[in-house]
Amino acid sequence: MRNRETHYEVFQEEFDASKSNIEVVDKDTAEVIAGGSMVGVVLGAGAATLGILGLIGFMPMLFTTIGMVAVGAGLIIAGGSMGAKYSDILSSSTSDTSSGAVQAGGGITAETIGGAAGVALGVLAMMGVESLTLIPVGLIVLGGAMAFGAAATMHLSRLVISASGAPRFKQRVANESIKGGAFMQMVAGLGAAVLGVLSLLGVGAGFTFGLVGVIALGGGLLLSGLAVGGKLINMLYNDDSHAKAKVSGRPVYREYHSSADRRPV
Repeated sequence: MRNRETHYEVFQEEFDASKSNIEVVDKDTAEVIAGGSMVGVVLGAGAATLGILGLIGFMPMLFTTIGMVAVGAGLIIAGGSMGAKYSDILSSSTSDTSSGAVQAGGGITAETIGGAAGVALGVLAMMGVESLTLIPVGLIVLGGAMAFGAAATMHLSRLVISASGAPRFKQRVANESIKGGAFMQMVAGLGAAVLGVLSLLGVGAGFTFGLVGVIALGGGLLLSGLAVGGKLINMLYNDDSHAKAKVSGRPVYREYHSSADRRPV
């Protein structure tokens, strides 16, 4: 009996140490990604607001270019936050999902590069360098980057959620929300790219299509950021299952498809 108690105490100490390490890594990763997504929300809302003001008649050319810069910066920050924690996300994935995570990494890279290109095009157009050409090209670049990165953002966000240790029903709700946000991001990106092509072909007057494209891009960035960042923040700070289990002294298990994969977290 004494040996059994000693063995239990040793196991409990090792279990607490490993549990603490996993929680710190997962929480830090989720916080960085959530922070980048929420910055994207602010920049997306700002870009959409500038587009609306431009349509009303307030400095349409200037507001179009500033909106492009804001959307590009939002893509850089959102994609960069995931890229910064990509190794942690990849290490938390299983062998079944690691190949998908590697492919998603390419989408995040494309989103970041596209955002940087959009910022550069927006700045050049703001300075008066071939504005009527660079604005439509910027819409195509930003729209393509946003559409291409939507699936990657959804996949990597799901990996973070699955490694969070949250209850299965919360993971399911978060995944559905992220799926909807990724769909809206893809639609907004494709719509902005189409508007850019039409504007290059001479369809539409002035900066109308450019402003509508900025509104679409800003709205897509806003909705996607709310879906990803909002759900991650909710799971980080409103999930007290770990705290309750720690107080009661019982171990917490992640939910897996088979009992053989179950392990304490």
